[in-house]
Amino acid sequence: MRAKALLLCVVLISGAAAKAHGEHGPGALFQRRCRVCHTYGSGDLIGPDLKGVTDRHTREWLTKWITSSQSLIRSGDPAANALFRKYKQFPMPDQSFAAGELDALINYFAAGGPVAEATRNRRAATATSAEIDLGRALFVGQRGLASGGAPCVSCHSIGDIGIGGSLGPDLTRAFSRYQDRRLALLISRGCFPRLPDISARTPPNDDEVFALKAFLRQADPGQHLHESAPSQARH
Repeated sequence: MRAKALLLCVVLISGAAAKAHGEHGPGALFQRRCRVCHTYGSGDLIGPDLKGVTDRHTREWLTKWITSSQSLIRSGDPAANALFRKYKQFPMPDQSFAAGELDALINYFAAGGPVAEATRNRRAATATSAEIDLGRALFVGQRGLASGGAPCVSCHSIGDIGIGGSLGPDLTRAFSRYQDRRLALLISRGCFPRLPDISARTPPNDDEVFALKAFLRQADPGQHLHESAPSQARH
């Protein structure tokens, strides 16, 4: 009876979390399937903290453990048995996923999980002056991208700096056109995947994407007009 009550609680909490975070994608999977027993970066709960889990275990091991932890324990796997003992022999329920979902979830953990997702979804309006300055430095090449890729100014111009390449479009009003999430997605994809000599294959990291997005917002005259409109109306 107690087990049935616990299961009902898990189902109800998971369903509410899924609605709050959208029904699809690895972030929703984490909220729906993992969050009741695990945190990401906030310490152990019923099970271990999942931050860094892809550094502690291989993808193959994680796939087996998540699919059927008890099967892995019965096989004599030392890591599985150590976890089982550490967490008071509380069995992790077997999990089933639609095609591609488990791989997407493991990729999500490897990419920083909900911590990185929060950074990616952060609004450019919350950027500090230091983050905007970093974005400018990355754009003009005063500071190199972690990936080693070419700076944005190699191909793009922007009114704020008055210089830039012409191979790509002018980005002066990029923020007004795309706004937060779409612009972050475009930046995160990196440039010129077919020309590795111009830009590295690895795209900017999350902090760089945010800084570039924040700089583009600050440099966009359309944003300043929009922000000054309410104060002008009061006069």
